[in-house]
Amino acid sequence: HTLVVRVHDPSQIALCLERPFHRQQQVALGPGRDEITLTVNSCFLDEVLPRLLAMKGGFTVEQPPELAKAIHDVANALASRHSPEPPAGSRKAR
Repeated sequence: HTLVVRVHDPSQIALCLERPFHRQQQVALGPGRDEITLTVNSCFLDEVLPRLLAMKGGFTVEQPPELAKAIHDVANALASRHSPEPPAGSRKAR
């Protein structure tokens, strides 16, 4: 899979530049110099997912769509387990 990620949190930008996702990672400076776009031509999604999740909300996945969906699914699962009010008919996990 080709990975394309926009990083827009300054502390995460610095971290991505110091600790690249891959040794052949390409970096493009975004407009306004307040974000970067990382491109990795070949990556394993199961290796990239935890690292992106550790970046909290400081990024946007542009490619591949399967990775964006996986992040969406994890975020929804976390939100449903940690919302103040559980959905009707469900029990909150302890």
